[in-house]
Amino acid sequence: MLHGLLSPLDAIGPEDIRFSELLERVQKDEIAEVILALNPTVEGESTAGYIRDRLKGSGTIVSRIAYGIPVGVPWSMRTLLPSPARLIIARNSDQIAD
Repeated sequence: MLHGLLSPLDAIGPEDIRFSELLERVQKDEIAEVILALNPTVEGESTAGYIRDRLKGSGTIVSRIAYGIPVGVPWSMRTLLPSPARLIIARNSDQIAD
């Protein structure tokens, strides 16, 4: 539905990502929940916060899909995971992280 992410440094605002169309559809179709699948970047977090703030009080739930350690990652791939993830895996398996 959205066409990108907010990025003030790149002069990309709500009108550039067609936020007004999302807002109109939520109001017109009485959408119960908006589920956001945005990257966990500064732009993604900013866009999620903007949408959450704009829909606050509308009765529409704003949710985000989960992100982090994927289920079923083989132990041999642990070095490909970001450092905090390796620490969590190590803590949960009683082993020392790199």
